[in-house]
Amino acid sequence: MTKKLFILVLAVLTVIAATIGFRRSAPPIFLEANSARYRVISAQYMAGTNINLPLEGSVAALRRRLCEVVGIFVKGFRTNWVVPDNVQRHEFCFLCEGQYPTNNELTEIMLATDAECIDDAGRSLRIMGVGSIARNDDRFWVVWGIPAITETALWPATNFSPRQFRLRQKSDGHEIIRVNVPRSE
Repeated sequence: MTKKLFILVLAVLTVIAATIGFRRSAPPIFLEANSARYRVISAQYMAGTNINLPLEGSVAALRRRLCEVVGIFVKGFRTNWVVPDNVQRHEFCFLCEGQYPTNNELTEIMLATDAECIDDAGRSLRIMGVGSIARNDDRFWVVWGIPAITETALWPATNFSPRQFRLRQKSDGHEIIRVNVPRSE
């Protein structure tokens, strides 16, 4: 009985491992400039004031704190990056992998793409500003964002509340990425 159970468990585990191993993953997403290509690892939406972006992973941050306790200085940024101006913002943050982009490469990405926020009514707000923030590892943040003041100036009679962020290539209209904004109910 135990031998049959062992074989059955082994067969089930083999099927599970094969399913996980052969599962199709989404194709990688890239932000491209003429001279560089950056893989997007994650995308997220942040709203509020004093937006905080981590500049290193949690394990690296713990290592940094432990080293500083014993008096060993670790090279790199010591704290997270914060927008400290107390302005209500909507930020779409993309964690990318690769060498930190130059200003020319970032400009090329901005000129080659159309970034827009879309609300429930289907209205869109084109986002022109893009920035990048270095991290302590081989990753960096690319951030598209709008302050809430801009929204009210464009639509004074209604509140623009973004529901999606869409990034498309200008050349052919191909959608690079779409980020849904979580609803707070």
